[in-house]
Amino acid sequence: VALAVALLLPGGRPRGGGPVVAGAAWLVKFGPRRRLDRGAVRRVDARAARPLPEVSFHDLPTDMCRRLLLAELPGLAVATVHLESLANQRKREAQLRVCHRVLAAHPDAVLVGDFNFDSERNFSPPHQPLDNEALGRCMPDYTDVWSALRPSDRGVTFDSQVNPFIGSFEQMRYDRVVAKLRRWTAASIDLVGNEPVDHLVDLSGRERAELERPTT
Repeated sequence: VALAVALLLPGGRPRGGGPVVAGAAWLVKFGPRRRLDRGAVRRVDARAARPLPEVSFHDLPTDMCRRLLLAELPGLAVATVHLESLANQRKREAQLRVCHRVLAAHPDAVLVGDFNFDSERNFSPPHQPLDNEALGRCMPDYTDVWSALRPSDRGVTFDSQVNPFIGSFEQMRYDRVVAKLRRWTAASIDLVGNEPVDHLVDLSGRERAELERPTT
């Protein structure tokens, strides 16, 4: 499951005829023999006759090879991250602080990705202090876009009631879009990729059996 958020410029008019959509994964297209490395990468799309976003990786404190990927668009920075997994909340907080520092130079910035903590409960007791409070400490000038636009909707992105491949009951909102916006406005946000697409692929017998298993 991923998230899609539409961002509009002042006056409700999207740049370039359509809203910018930021998802939990950011796709960047590169030409042949171009390698994405730690430094910034910039390329001109000859068909559009305009430069593509400048893209860069930024190191994070991690034991799991996690890094921040930043795309700098005109007037908007969009970054994606997969914060440390499992029982590593202190590491996740340190990673969020790095993300905040990297994005500090951009007045309009969006950070998306798998944060590995839920907005309302911790993975296991105790549920106080709430892991989600790290956002207020590490990124105080950012808004959780889902909570702001859809406060009555839980917005679960990891849901064993929907995904039969999750082995035990779990409903969590791990995937987030947080934003610091001055010129842009977050207009809408939706879950995407939360319906089966098995009709688009050939499943093995084992995959079919797991798909038909009752949800947890």
